[in-house]
Amino acid sequence: VSRPSELRWAVGGAWPPADGAAAAEELPEDTLEALRSLLKAAAGEADRLLCPAAACPELVPAEAFLRTLLLHAGPFDLVRTRVELALNMCTFDRRASASRTELEDVLQAVSAVIESTAIPMLLKGVLLLGNYVNSASRALGGAVGVTLESLSKLAHTRCRAKSTKAKGKLPQRQQTNALCMVVQHLEHASPGFAAALAADLDGCRTCRDFDAAGAAAAVRELEEQVRAVEAPLREALMAPAPSPLESP
Repeated sequence: VSRPSELRWAVGGAWPPADGAAAAEELPEDTLEALRSLLKAAAGEADRLLCPAAACPELVPAEAFLRTLLLHAGPFDLVRTRVELALNMCTFDRRASASRTELEDVLQAVSAVIESTAIPMLLKGVLLLGNYVNSASRALGGAVGVTLESLSKLAHTRCRAKSTKAKGKLPQRQQTNALCMVVQHLEHASPGFAAALAADLDGCRTCRDFDAAGAAAAVRELEEQVRAVEAPLREALMAPAPSPLESP
């Protein structure tokens, strides 16, 4: 952007005919971001920038650029509002698409878990193992459910698998964890269980870094963008139409 008139698509205003020929081109997001930052930096300086030319001190290029922009596009607050609206419209599709993709991935993962036949088998096996280990405890030995925290604890609980004997070597007992032991037992009892479990949990692996609070905040920001664009449109639609001028 080399001339203020090139920003007409975002700021509107009345421009000389010489500047209006190529002034209505849509502006990219980075240009709108830069313009918003420039207006933010100039907040409170509008009166100085718009003082009469004779009384106006020598301006640096950025200030002269803003002066020309404000003289043709309108009051400072109006120009800033128009830029914010243009930026909201420019970024909405990209941000909405990103939120939609993220939420669809989470919903697919949740659906896979709900419809899974392997996960209930795993939880049942974990429950049986936990009640067996805690059978001597009245408080812990009669559990009726499994928490995600208990799955994590099992994954960090070491245990020994069956010993394996390589040819010409002494038998060795391999180290594993309690959760893997449960999966191996279920795979032995129901061949294909491990593959089915991995497939059902594949979506969870994709969404393991999902930030629920961040996603909710992103949706609220999109809602605010829509409201910010709707408000001036409603005002324009509700404003009374100008009466036609009477001929003398």
